[in-house]
Amino acid sequence: MKNLFFTLIALLFVQGAYACSATASFSNSNTSSGNNLLQVTFTNSSSVTSLGSNQYAQYIVRFGDGTSSYVGYGSNVSHNYSSAGTYTATMVALGIDSPGNTIYCGDSTTASVTVSYPACGSTISFTYGSGGAVTYTANTPAGTSGMTYTWYYGDGSGGTGSPVTHTYASNGYYWDTLVATSGAPCSWTTIVQVHITNAAFTYSCATAHAAFTSSVSVNNVYLTNTSTNPTSSQSFTSNAYWYYGDGNSGYSNSHSYAAAGTYTVCLVMSWIDSIGNTQICHDSTCNNVTVSAPPNNITGTVSFDTSSGCYVSSPAFKVWLITYNSSTQILAAIDSVSGSSASYTFTGKPAGIYRVKAMVTNATSSPAPIPTYGLDSLHWDHADSFAYSGSGISAYHDIHLQCGTLVSGPGFIGGNVTMGANKASKTTGVPDANVEILIRNAAGNIGYAFTDVNGNYSFSNLPVPGTYTIYPEILGYQNTPWIVTLTNSYQTANSINFQAHTVSHYTNTTTGIVNINAV
Repeated sequence: MKNLFFTLIALLFVQGAYACSATASFSNSNTSSGNNLLQVTFTNSSSVTSLGSNQYAQYIVRFGDGTSSYVGYGSNVSHNYSSAGTYTATMVALGIDSPGNTIYCGDSTTASVTVSYPACGSTISFTYGSGGAVTYTANTPAGTSGMTYTWYYGDGSGGTGSPVTHTYASNGYYWDTLVATSGAPCSWTTIVQVHITNAAFTYSCATAHAAFTSSVSVNNVYLTNTSTNPTSSQSFTSNAYWYYGDGNSGYSNSHSYAAAGTYTVCLVMSWIDSIGNTQICHDSTCNNVTVSAPPNNITGTVSFDTSSGCYVSSPAFKVWLITYNSSTQILAAIDSVSGSSASYTFTGKPAGIYRVKAMVTNATSSPAPIPTYGLDSLHWDHADSFAYSGSGISAYHDIHLQCGTLVSGPGFIGGNVTMGANKASKTTGVPDANVEILIRNAAGNIGYAFTDVNGNYSFSNLPVPGTYTIYPEILGYQNTPWIVTLTNSYQTANSINFQAHTVSHYTNTTTGIVNINAV
């Protein structure tokens, strides 16, 4: 039944700029369970409407026993009454201005709530004794006759009656369950948790033995703990600590050695009471392991940025290891690896200055990854170099392939690359096959091609008009690019030739030959 709001609230009520409207309503139901025999759940169905931007709704339920609680819109709140009886519960709905906490509108409604003990509703009380003993007592406030009490102590055992005393063999947490029944018929289940800290547990270290096996891969040893545990009436944890024989120790069951040799590996085992955190048993053992010298590896990864449009399904990679001698100024690819893995390794290389280069060998559409030196350079003479000592692992020499694309058009650029041209006659030298040729347009887009067995290369379907820069990428020679401008009248440039000569340098503008400076 709805009432006029309380006198105090009425005095505080302010008719503000917003004419909000409040309607209080709720329902309740008996939700008794477990030890909460007089539990009632209240469901708020009130509403506050027409709130302004600085106003909010607030709902309060008063349980009729001197206590109250906030409850959300459309939400539930449960309350445990201390004794059976009939109570008058009240739901209050308010519209409140947030800056001044001023009540702009409000409403309330009441309902009669009767709570009583369930016929078989039973609670559990318990007391701790010595040596892991607990005494449980069942209480049925409704006074129902012919009650039967069945207990499940949480350790696999049980009992009947009330009170009952049970002694736990091990420390720990246990969930004790009471099932109370009568011939009414009715049934009630209550669960409580007990924490045992003084159980008189027993243990034996006769079966506690430290043991392990090992396997070796080059300079790496992998240890398998095969220790056997003690016998105990309660739970425990084990702790394995390793001494690797080279001055290092730790909890890891794998270890890498810096030098070849035979090392004595020791395992120290300790077993700890999981409740009292005290050591109950310990043992140790040692075995010899023989390892080889660590590998001499240069390693890294290859990647490309798919977000820029480059995409190759199941890419295949090729990576070159390039040496550079600053005194002789000789640059050469001394090794290469190919495969589908994005990680690469070069093993057993001598000390020296190195560069790395990678490409995707199965890219068939544009845009595509471009052959790249070092981390992100398209030209060898701009790529980062690194020194390798000739021993151990030199890692993280990663290559991030750049992405390139050229839009289509009617233009064509082609030419030839030769090596070792004769200075006196200026005749063409030996055709240079598999030379990488890069082309870049004014927008910075990049494409690439390789010369064939005759040293020829070509780029077709180029946009016209356009200006293009051609870069030959020959190891040991500085890039001397050639700039080519295609127009609507001149859409083809097919004699953009390059010569690499270690003695002299010349340019033949008639044939379009550009010398590549040796370094």
